[in-house]
Amino acid sequence: LFGSDRCQFDMMTKIQLEKLLDVLNLSKCKNILDVGCGTGALTEYYADNTEGNVTGIDFSSEAIEFAQNRTRNKEKRLSFQVMDMDEIDFSPNSFDTVLSIDTLYFVNDLYKTINALRGSLQENGQMGIFYNSKIAVDDPKELLLPEKSALTEALEKCGLQYETWEFTAEENDFWRKGVSLANDLKDQFVEEGNLAIYESHISEATRELELIDTERKRRYLYHVRP
Repeated sequence: LFGSDRCQFDMMTKIQLEKLLDVLNLSKCKNILDVGCGTGALTEYYADNTEGNVTGIDFSSEAIEFAQNRTRNKEKRLSFQVMDMDEIDFSPNSFDTVLSIDTLYFVNDLYKTINALRGSLQENGQMGIFYNSKIAVDDPKELLLPEKSALTEALEKCGLQYETWEFTAEENDFWRKGVSLANDLKDQFVEEGNLAIYESHISEATRELELIDTERKRRYLYHVRP
């Protein structure tokens, strides 16, 4: 489904990951922050495929402990720490690149978080953000345009410029393939006693596909610069 196993909790497929690496020229970045890293598999991937130091943050102490224990042999360039996205606290000029993969939906004040991340960037720093825009049934479709999103509003308020690439069609394929694969594997889920995982995936996929089919959701990669 994902094209590579990075323990994803989101829609980050190999196609999207490769585009992120290419757009940000990530292999050459020196100091990278992964915001909302979870158990840190993607964070570890960034460290393995760049020349820089990579830091992952997440509010879950359990997830951070798991990531730290798994990557102890890579501590020279890879580190994890507990930090809430609502309370970003890094010194100025700490990073040349900030990454956020489907995590900014969960902050209480998007402008505050973006502004704090901007403050942590070096002068010519950049951000790579995967973000889904969603609207209600009666909302005008133009609100799905990248320039109309809540993220864009926060970026512009912080004086940041951006370029976007759309991945809605790719995400549509992702959810449909996910349903097909889950159904193929249903008997194995049952045998493992993990039917709830199957049901959860089908429920989520059904919900997301309904949004895409009714043109109430679009997916974008934002490349952000000062």
